[in-house]
Amino acid sequence: MMIIKDIIKDVVSKVSTDLLSQLQTYDSTITGVHFMNGHPLEIINRLVKREQNGMQYDKYPLVCLFHDFPEKSFADGTIEATLHLAICRATDPNLIADERYEKNFKPVLYLIYEKFLDRLIHHKSFLGYAPKQTIKYDRLFWGSDKLVKGQANVFNDYLDAIEITNLTIKLNTLVCQ
Repeated sequence: MMIIKDIIKDVVSKVSTDLLSQLQTYDSTITGVHFMNGHPLEIINRLVKREQNGMQYDKYPLVCLFHDFPEKSFADGTIEATLHLAICRATDPNLIADERYEKNFKPVLYLIYEKFLDRLIHHKSFLGYAPKQTIKYDRLFWGSDKLVKGQANVFNDYLDAIEITNLTIKLNTLVCQ
């Protein structure tokens, strides 16, 4: 059985391999492009545990796949899923918008975003996605309560992020077996 999170994890792993040296040239503390999936509160708790275990450099940049997401199965062996993701990077809460773009979005987040989409559309199981339906937000100092209702800050860390909603992908399940 094909599991969407495994495909996204594989894509992120390839993005990490492709970009690691370039990202480390910009910021030597980057150890890779990391991946987590689950409910937002679970991801937050896992990030806190990494910090507590001395793994603070194994947190960001991070691609999050948020659950739950709908999957439609078709008789021809294809699945269509609509995903909600975020690409996050730790930030300084004192930066202004222009500084965030120069320090986080341009050199790191946009690079990961573009490579992620490229790797996704070239994945062996990929059959397409509807870019007109995809919604991308640049989240400067991500503190919205839209992701986790009633919570003032989405994550415990200060983050800049690209949030991607309504990313509809179609996959061939027969290729992944």
